[in-house]
Amino acid sequence: MCTKNVFIEKSLDGLDIVKAVKDDKAVYLGSKYNMQREIEKFLAQLDDEKIDTIFVFGLGTGEHIKKLLSKNIVAKVYVFEPDEDIFEKVKNSQICDEIFNTDGVYVRKYDKNEFEVLIDNIITEANLEYFKIMSFANYGFVFGKEYKDFLSTIKKKVVHTRINKNTKFVFSELWFDIFVRNMLNLKNAVCVNSLKNMYKGKTAVIVSAGPSLEKNVHLLKGKEDGLIIITGGRTLGTLLKYEIKPDFLCVVDPVEKTYKLMEKFLYLDVPLIFYEGTNADVVEKYKGKKIFYAKESFVKYFLGRDIDTLLSGGSVAVTCLGLAIYLGCKNIIFIGQDLAFTNDKLHASNAILESEKNEVKKETIFVKGIDGNPVKTDYSLNMFRETIESIIQVYSEHNYINATEGGAHIEGTKVMRLEEAISEFYCSDLRKKELDLQPDEFDYDFIYEKLSNALNDFKVIQDKCKEGMRIVRNIREESFLINTSLKKKITSKLRKLDSIDDEIKKRFENNGFSNLILYPVTMAILSDIENTVLESDPEEIKLEKALNRSHNMYESIYNKLDVAIRILENRLNAGGSFSNDR
Repeated sequence: MCTKNVFIEKSLDGLDIVKAVKDDKAVYLGSKYNMQREIEKFLAQLDDEKIDTIFVFGLGTGEHIKKLLSKNIVAKVYVFEPDEDIFEKVKNSQICDEIFNTDGVYVRKYDKNEFEVLIDNIITEANLEYFKIMSFANYGFVFGKEYKDFLSTIKKKVVHTRINKNTKFVFSELWFDIFVRNMLNLKNAVCVNSLKNMYKGKTAVIVSAGPSLEKNVHLLKGKEDGLIIITGGRTLGTLLKYEIKPDFLCVVDPVEKTYKLMEKFLYLDVPLIFYEGTNADVVEKYKGKKIFYAKESFVKYFLGRDIDTLLSGGSVAVTCLGLAIYLGCKNIIFIGQDLAFTNDKLHASNAILESEKNEVKKETIFVKGIDGNPVKTDYSLNMFRETIESIIQVYSEHNYINATEGGAHIEGTKVMRLEEAISEFYCSDLRKKELDLQPDEFDYDFIYEKLSNALNDFKVIQDKCKEGMRIVRNIREESFLINTSLKKKITSKLRKLDSIDDEIKKRFENNGFSNLILYPVTMAILSDIENTVLESDPEEIKLEKALNRSHNMYESIYNKLDVAIRILENRLNAGGSFSNDR
């Protein structure tokens, strides 16, 4: 809706209401006759759920926001007005200045691009389950397109965040173990920094395992000398079947299936690109050269080195793309990059294990296909597509060619048949460099000592947690008998808890990788709305909530560190080699 004139009037029940007039047609945002009923309907969207953040679509005259705040809502409230004329009129009229000036309330003109950036910072893994979306009156109808975009942006962020959160929960202990093993195995690896711009201006082919791969992968045979071929573990066997040797092999997943896909090819001399979270069995047993990049910043701190990272984003294809860009390749060709269930398949038939099913048995959505027609995909694949598109947009100086014969359209790519792409971008002057990599860049003794120090710190933290739980129990026992001397005694013990917390925090900061295994604990603490201390709480309730949070934290940390200590002791005793405790 593009408004020309905006008026603020009174509804028949005496409340402020916005009237927008365009082409002699008037639209009221709310009810001209009964605004109170609209506000009550708006407030009815709230239920008894614990809420941390509220998104409101529609500012109107702010009457509904005033009522929302009067309900003593402790959540942060973000109000978005889709019409600039309405926003300016209401703001300048000063009829709801108290809303604009209230702490914890943020009123903004809705802009799709700005909202995408904003929402990225508002919705986090900690508050994912504790936010509410509310639309006022007829805003969703009058501003249908904007409201659809508004909901779509939030949904996209929620899906991405939930996938990341669930993954971290499921793999927290596995990732900790893998990190320890991969650090100990850096003695056999070199730093990725040596690859920077190695093939500047040349052409890379990224080989992915989409169902269309089998249609054209054979065309790479005999063209290897003029192309840099980058693959993941799933497509490695397909390339070798056609006697096509890739130049780089990227392996990123931590799961056991990753090792099964690679098990037959551990003898290869193709350089392996891995990071701290790559399946450690693959890293330990692979016979070829191993090149390490650091994905998380804490790894650089742990190693005391400025190690470059590669662009990544859930799918190994994104890491392959990141490597191609890091190598300096000017032209990047995608094959097998369906990002969709072409012919209702998950992968190319020649890129699956014998035990794997290849039929689609999950919730699907439709997106624009490479030929312009709708194709079937799911939220995860669509997320990978959007990640690739965002990379293409940022690194627009490269040429991106989608030579996949099927699947989803990738914005920013030029669609070509693989024969045409090879003909146009084949580099006859390409001279592939022999990677004379000496695996002695990382100081094994230094890494072993760092992990040993972490083991000692974790044992100290466990002792501190036990002491903290004991003090909490003592305070609870004594708080029933409140008098002046006991209050002083409790205050002294609370100070002791603060000292314990500071010591725990300091030791964890020395070992940033502990977050890998403590992630579920951290999320539980941050998400504990029930024990969040409010200014309005009576003093005894504040104390009880604080004690609950402290005890829960100490107990959870203690239990998680039991696992971390066992892993560190096993791996340090084994010198990083594989053991049967998994």
